[in-house]
Amino acid sequence: MLEFIQIIKADCRIAHFDEAATKQVVILKLLSFLGWDVFGVNLEVCPEYPLNSGERIDYSLKVNNINHVFIEVKKTREYLERLTKHTETYPRKLLRCAVKYGIKMAVLTNGIIWHFYLPSQSKEEENKFCSLDILQPNSQDVVTDFIRFLSKENVASGRSIQDAELSLKVSCEDVTSVFSTQNQATITNIQRIVSQHLGVGIQDMKSKKRTKSPVIARQIGMYLARTLTNLSLEEIGMAFGGKDHTTIMYAVRQIEQRLLKDKIFKKDLDLLKGKLGIKSVIRN
Repeated sequence: MLEFIQIIKADCRIAHFDEAATKQVVILKLLSFLGWDVFGVNLEVCPEYPLNSGERIDYSLKVNNINHVFIEVKKTREYLERLTKHTETYPRKLLRCAVKYGIKMAVLTNGIIWHFYLPSQSKEEENKFCSLDILQPNSQDVVTDFIRFLSKENVASGRSIQDAELSLKVSCEDVTSVFSTQNQATITNIQRIVSQHLGVGIQDMKSKKRTKSPVIARQIGMYLARTLTNLSLEEIGMAFGGKDHTTIMYAVRQIEQRLLKDKIFKKDLDLLKGKLGIKSVIRN
């Protein structure tokens, strides 16, 4: 499974998959690594699970023919918090369906970002007990959490729900609020320092301008946000004017490649980091 995640991180084509390709290439493969019989006649992984309302859930994970987990899948470029055609967010629709059918765990993913929920909770934000980003540097941590929450063995035994409830309890509301505030302040500070250092307006950094100065400033800002905060690719994209996660990935690669070749550029970037006064974070 670790090797497969490394392949996903290295293959830029995956970033352009539609929903069908995301399901076939990413979702089913990961589920098979987690011990699920994805193509068996017993339908442990039941595709297009029908609901009485006429709606469908992309996958229902079953143990002994009992539904345990609902999984809703979007294309890799899809923002997971957007509204559906019925003006409810993707998470809200998934949770509504899960609660109605007594499902204890629900997962929303675009193949890269994975949001895990406990539908029995009352508020959507409290429901989310884990978010995984396959593209984060420490792939082993991602594998550990996948096994912990979504392996067939742990789902069947009930261990995944126990661990989910514990994670939700630990992630109390005041800690989450402080963490979010710190991240927002950090990315705001990054944009301010980069803007001052390069003489490029913050609004230009957030814009779609393709002239050289805004592009470089934008890429540096995205790179620093990616390496100096715990924000996800989607959150960084929103902070830079609603860019999608593939834009962030491209910016990070561009800066990393330039750092390998340009010593003067590396010194300049180190100077920026010094002004920010923080070191690279370990993502969890």
